[in-house]
Amino acid sequence: MKKYTMLAAAVFSASALATAAQAGSLALSVKYIGSTTATTSTTLVAKDITNPTVQNTSWRHYFEIDATFNGNGTEAFRFLTLDITFANITPVTKTGAINLTSNKWFPNNPTDANSGVAVFSGSGDGGVNSGDLMAIFTHQDINDAAQASQFGTPNFAEGGAPSPIGIFATEFTSPLTIGQVATITAAEGIGNSFSFFNSANSNNFDFTTEVGGVTSGTYRSTPEPASLGLLTLGSLLLLTRRRR
Repeated sequence: MKKYTMLAAAVFSASALATAAQAGSLALSVKYIGSTTATTSTTLVAKDITNPTVQNTSWRHYFEIDATFNGNGTEAFRFLTLDITFANITPVTKTGAINLTSNKWFPNNPTDANSGVAVFSGSGDGGVNSGDLMAIFTHQDINDAAQASQFGTPNFAEGGAPSPIGIFATEFTSPLTIGQVATITAAEGIGNSFSFFNSANSNNFDFTTEVGGVTSGTYRSTPEPASLGLLTLGSLLLLTRRRR
């Protein structure tokens, strides 16, 4: 009897693991897409943002939040609350204003070629604190549209995966010093804020909320490598002199 109990427990455990493995998940990433001194994002150019000459309030550096949705083939992205946090780099409006919550988040929300409707039902900054990019709500409320667009998967018609959620601008208030790192992190917002539709059954209420189903994404910028190179060269010269 004990052997059968152990076997049943093992089968149950394997089944539970298989169910957990099939649960939908989302991986976020932060991508640098270009810089500008203009007040629009239409003329972005690639810059080495580790260079101190562009680490000032004249330059706006734009980033994109991307997402990869992992499901079991019948699941589709539904809802995400997104928090973007910063260290040693500051979110700004397109004109460079810092302490404004509005006009900082610009969703990527085209008409999807597969569904014929907008990729998202809505995507906006719901934050209330001055200067932040917190509590961004991105969602598709219609199951049929979500299943057709396949946002976050290789089948997403507007670029495959990772799929872009939206963009924002940043600036450096002063050049980074040795030891400083500019960091941008995209993470799941507070609460049970990620969900996905379970199947293509046209039921807009057949979805799963997955706690802890989002993997954060981080971008890091360090001081210009040339500065570190000069330090290394100086150390080598000092070592050569000592050997003499």
